Amino acid sequence: MKKRTLVFALILTVCFFAASAQNEADGFYLNGMTAFDEGNFMVAADDFTKAIEADPTYTDAYLFRGLAYENLKNMTGAVEDYSMVLLFDKDNIQALKHRGKANYSLQNYNQAISDFSKLIENDPLDADAFFKRAESKFQLGDFAEAVKDYKSVINIDEDFQKVFLGIGFAAYRAGDIESACDYWNESLTRGDLEATRKIEKYCNK
Repeated sequence: MKKRTLVFALILTVCFFAASAQNEADGFYLNGMTAFDEGNFMVAADDFTKAIEADPTYTDAYLFRGLAYENLKNMTGAVEDYSMVLLFDKDNIQALKHRGKANYSLQNYNQAISDFSKLIENDPLDADAFFKRAESKFQLGDFAEAVKDYKSVINIDEDFQKVFLGIGFAAYRAGDIESACDYWNESLTRGDLEATRKIEKYCNK
């Protein structure tokens, strides 16, 4: 009987400290969210770190610390935090999306392509993921594949900003100058004056 009582007391003690740690983690997380919403990203990151120290599995704290790091231009830290989110929740769309963009900023283009591809598998109508994957492929010199992804963006949303300018660049680098000029002219028709210089330089000859 005494043994049972001791075990029960130990269980209650463990539960108490677990609940206490979670309450502490939640408190730091809420403080971090307040600072984040106010644009105090350094303070927010510090609070999210304290939440994670109290609860190392706190996925939302990792996610928002990653976002805080992005705003602080700490892309390496952001990628690490988004990776932790995905360790606990492999289908977290926000973590995948932001990790892909952070990897792109770090010029980790193959990793970015992997993240954007997973987003596309989850949602074949994700125009932004196709666009970012096209941009990553362009940076790797895979211009023909970039054109394919840009075309997917147009099929999904032909009003997507900069898509005609981007596909014009990719087509030109792939050696298809005629198509490049057509895309740049379409971009100009849609009000993107950045296309003017490309048309004047490469098309009006």
